[in-house]
Amino acid sequence: MRSPSRKAELALMPPVYDFAWPMLCAIRKLGNTTRDRLESAAFEQMGLSAEQLRIYKPDKTQREASNRAWWAVTYLKWARLVEDPETSGGYRLTKWSRELFSGTTSEAERRAYVTGAVWGALRTEEGIQTKRIKAPNRR
Repeated sequence: MRSPSRKAELALMPPVYDFAWPMLCAIRKLGNTTRDRLESAAFEQMGLSAEQLRIYKPDKTQREASNRAWWAVTYLKWARLVEDPETSGGYRLTKWSRELFSGTTSEAERRAYVTGAVWGALRTEEGIQTKRIKAPNRR
């Protein structure tokens, strides 16, 4: 039996920005913990199948889901919703994401906001890489 093509495998995987909300929720719930525990909590919330979790990057060094999850965290940092462990000792929410969770907005509105912020961070990075826009001061 032939294994599925790379394109077919990737069609099974949610886009990077769909990992942002579950990763943010895992960071909120678990706080300063291991990357594996954050991933597990996020993947469980997303309902990723065993088939999706078996997809690896072409060089076989990392699962595709893990790669997308941590890119989502990078974009959450760029959107200033998560602090980096280098500065805080562990991933944690910023004052903006804490305000987001403390407000009266619904989970659907929060999720939409986070997805939009991550999408904006992703598009900004693409613009910086193609030199269409000037790099912002991220700190």
